[in-house]
Amino acid sequence: MMFSRIVLTLLIVLTIHSDGVAALRLPFGQVPLPVRPDIVQEALDRGEPLYYFAIGSNLSRQKLENRGINGTKIEILSMEAGYVSNYRLAFNLRGFPPIEPGMGALEPLDGSSSRPLLQYSGNECHGALVKLTPENYEKVMKSEGINGANTQAYDEIVVDVYPYKNPKRPIRAISLRAREHVRLRKDPCPSLR
Repeated sequence: MMFSRIVLTLLIVLTIHSDGVAALRLPFGQVPLPVRPDIVQEALDRGEPLYYFAIGSNLSRQKLENRGINGTKIEILSMEAGYVSNYRLAFNLRGFPPIEPGMGALEPLDGSSSRPLLQYSGNECHGALVKLTPENYEKVMKSEGINGANTQAYDEIVVDVYPYKNPKRPIRAISLRAREHVRLRKDPCPSLR
């Protein structure tokens, strides 16, 4: 009787995105674990405030303050209008049609992502620059499903936000992008909320 030896090579590809986030791509459609940007982990370790670039329904201060898990409030240190260049507001996170066809996310305008429902004339996305304590930042992220599991729907991405008050000095902030395994190829109509 002859035995054969089968050698299986596991190919793992490491991709470093322009925003400094590393992602592992696994074979056979496996979803990689999310990797937090260094700026987030460093601020959390040092107990320093973080900036979050809010879009979609999180533009409502009242809604954002009430997003804490188990009824806890989110305390906002500051909130002001701003914009990021070369991104758009997308509704490309797979939702629950017909009630919630697509949820909001930030999407780069480089053409490699999902297609917008409508054409955009500008190359920027407007939102709110929100300053949060580490504890409250984590509350917001938990409310968005950021949990370190490969099933989480958003990646934290680093963006430069230009506040309306001082557009010459961008502020580094974190926003959310739909992860590839749940990102729709084309934006559906947004929900009523």
